[in-house]
Amino acid sequence: MPLRFNQPRRSSSPRSRVAGVPLRLVSMVLALALVALVMSSLEQSRTQEKLALLFGDARPVAELPEEAEEAERPAYLAAIDRERLEVIEDNSPFGDEEQDAWFHVIEVASDATDEELRAASVGEVVFNQLVGQPRVYRGRVISLTGNVRRIESIKPAENDLGIEQLNLVYIQPNRDVMRPFAIYCQDLPEGWSVGEEFPGDGRIECDAVFFKIKVYDHARGVDLMPVFVSRSFTPVDPPPRLVSSQPSMPAWQLVACAAGVAAVLVAWIVWRGVEPPRPQLGPDAQTVADELHALETPEIDNPS
Repeated sequence: MPLRFNQPRRSSSPRSRVAGVPLRLVSMVLALALVALVMSSLEQSRTQEKLALLFGDARPVAELPEEAEEAERPAYLAAIDRERLEVIEDNSPFGDEEQDAWFHVIEVASDATDEELRAASVGEVVFNQLVGQPRVYRGRVISLTGNVRRIESIKPAENDLGIEQLNLVYIQPNRDVMRPFAIYCQDLPEGWSVGEEFPGDGRIECDAVFFKIKVYDHARGVDLMPVFVSRSFTPVDPPPRLVSSQPSMPAWQLVACAAGVAAVLVAWIVWRGVEPPRPQLGPDAQTVADELHALETPEIDNPS
């Protein structure tokens, strides 16, 4: 007699569904929500600044080849005497032998008009370019944009220009947020003064003459700082901010909250999950058992 076994019915595990929805679909929705939150946070300027602190700014900038022909390079300011700049030594503090070149650059930058400075600019240049090729950029005009972090009043050495005070402006460039740049200028815009608090968010733009790479001390040790000279700088109004009637959470808090909700939901799913039910015999299980019993070999009585 053939054996007939009923196939157990397959039932989906409670672990694989949540309120009738497959767990995989729930996970995909949560992942898409997290991606959307991260993408929206990347559009915010504050988030971009924090990412730049970690990874730097990858936007392309113009290169000035060391061996390029002079005609292919942006022009110097007409009044710049390049021979007087030969004594400048990079990766060092200011030296006495550099004073003549120093005041020469200050004089040229002070006498130049905004149009002349703008026309002679090589554009934006990042820290690594200046450190790697200081002789190429020395005496050339660089366009700077960023946020002023501090302004100090400096008394220069005696000079024939009659300059008794300079303003040392430390800026955080948009292209190198971890590397401060220093700008020496004679004049400050209206409403600006020495200190660490400035109109708006301290955003400025400036066309300044690159002088040298200077060594400076700070709390973590010694580092390099590009030094520029300009007559002044131009404040830039901060971008308008959207006014919301309800307080908004920072992007990182939104991401953290979304991740927390996802973690709690997954933990609840795991906790609520139970082992899948064991396969049950079909309705005719008793019939199968009887057939198995019938197949048993009967005992053979020993002949007497």
